[in-house]
Amino acid sequence: MAELLDVSKLNKKIWLVKVPASVAAAWRPLCEAAMNPPQGGGDIDEDDDAAHALGTVRIETPDGGEGKAKGGKPELTLTVAAPVAAPAQPGRPAPPTGQAAPSGAPRAYKLAAVGTGQAAGGLVAALSYKQGAPGAANPDMPTAMRAEGTVDGTFNATPVLGADGQVDAQYCALAKDRSIKASTKSRVVQRFEDSRQNHMSVLASKRAHTLDAKRRIEDVRKTKEDNKRVRADAGVLERELFRLFERTPQWTFQALQAETRQPGPHLKQVLEGIAQLNKLGPLRDQYTLKREYALGGAGAQVDAA
Repeated sequence: MAELLDVSKLNKKIWLVKVPASVAAAWRPLCEAAMNPPQGGGDIDEDDDAAHALGTVRIETPDGGEGKAKGGKPELTLTVAAPVAAPAQPGRPAPPTGQAAPSGAPRAYKLAAVGTGQAAGGLVAALSYKQGAPGAANPDMPTAMRAEGTVDGTFNATPVLGADGQVDAQYCALAKDRSIKASTKSRVVQRFEDSRQNHMSVLASKRAHTLDAKRRIEDVRKTKEDNKRVRADAGVLERELFRLFERTPQWTFQALQAETRQPGPHLKQVLEGIAQLNKLGPLRDQYTLKREYALGGAGAQVDAA
């Protein structure tokens, strides 16, 4: 059965500090020992000065007495404690020695604030875990979670420069080795072997691409030629328009242009001489023959009859 989250310390304000990997590796066994105390021993009192300290934080206000000079931001310095050993726990293997200041790592760090720890519209809480005590009646008891407090600020720890403006030489070598390992490429680039089969495949692909490009150019040229509108003689165009109006008495300009394949200005000039554009009524935006041409055509048909 899962236990409820312990929120008794939720109102406690805490900081989250990002420390180098060497410091984190040295602190981890001590932190695990604090979160998983011996059976029957109870939790470690965090306010007990006699308990093992991982380090100290020194807050220095700028010169001036008011504490608001130089931008009004105090300087925070983290000093890592001397090497200590994590306490042994009955029924468990001895934990590794907590080494807060490993060889080559500096012990003084500047803490640079990177945020307040508050999320948008709420707060961020830090959780810790505590495993079941060894030898308990139920060894499969799930890990208990506990809220250690509300994050009030987050910081990055960077080594403090020496008096000459340089970092310790051993730490420089440590950082250089870490950078070299991080820059090592994990992917291997192999040379492409130009065999005959691969060469023919690439050649066929290039040939197909060239033929396709030529085919596209030819299609575009044919399309332009097919869609090219050649200006016809006005008399020939008038007779063509009369035949179209005999077939259908109303035409839109776009339909007439599609039928005659004539340039727009030339077609409009000839069309205005024999037809009129209706701007109102059910035949709006359509051309019909002028009255004199329609009556003339009807009279000619009657005389012929």
